[in-house]
Amino acid sequence: MNVLLFAVILLFFVLCIGFKEGYYSDTHTNAAATAMTTLIGKLNTLNSNLKQVTTQELNLDAQSKLNPLLHPTDEAKYNSGIVSQANSISNRISIYQDRLLVLKTTIQDLKDLPVHFKEGDLPLSDAMDSLIDEANAILTQLNQIPDS
Repeated sequence: MNVLLFAVILLFFVLCIGFKEGYYSDTHTNAAATAMTTLIGKLNTLNSNLKQVTTQELNLDAQSKLNPLLHPTDEAKYNSGIVSQANSISNRISIYQDRLLVLKTTIQDLKDLPVHFKEGDLPLSDAMDSLIDEANAILTQLNQIPDS
């Protein structure tokens, strides 16, 4: 009977206390590593999108396509009002192109937008690279924690 009671107590300790995960257990480090990996993926996607947006070619050459219509040889186009309508559209395209150039300049300046960290300011593109590098370093340290 004593042997059976001892076996039950030993089994209780092994099952309830022996396999209990500690603070620095595999479960916690794996969860933290998974969260860091997810964050790194999101930062890489964001960085890639930033680079793609800032390198877009936003050019419009509709103005030159209208030039033959603005100076027709056919007198009927003057009489029907096509030339005046084309002039109106040409002016509208000119204004649109000016606005497009402002947008293009603003987007290109986006990568130089300062990000304010405690350590100092960095341009947005450098800040993203810095955060990605730091996250990779943290992930490496998490993966070096020994299993419990």
